[in-house]
This record gives sequence, structure tokens and C-alpha cells, in this order.
Amino acid sequence: MKHAIIALLLSANAAAAHQGHEAAIVEGDSHWLTQGDHLVIVALAAIASAMAARRLVSAWRGARQKA
Repeated sequence: MKHAIIALLLSANAAAAHQGHEAAIVEGDSHWLTQGDHLVIVALAAIASAMAARRLVSAWRGARQKA
């Protein structure tokens, strides 16, 4: 369930929940860094990426120690 919530937050469904994406056409990717509600999604994506990277590094280190 925890992973389903993260997947929902990182999907386009969350972006469709509010108006005002006309600015995204003009601003491009900087739209994600200039809108407060989008900064939360960017932060959550960064946290999820860091957690995934940590797991991969831990698994890689564990495999190296066993070999």
C-alpha cells in the first residue's frame, strides 16, 4: 500500500488534480521548480529516488561481500 501511494503521487494523475497548467506550456520544465505544489512532488520524487538508490547500493554491497 505504501508503494501505491508513492506511485500515485509521482504519476500524472496527481498533476491533473488542479488547474493552471497553462503556465507549464510557456515555462517548460522550470514550471516544476516555480510552483509550490509542484515542489512537494519534486521533493517526494527525490526522496523516493534516494531510497531506491540506497537499497540498490545496499544490495550491491551485500552481494559483493558474499562473493
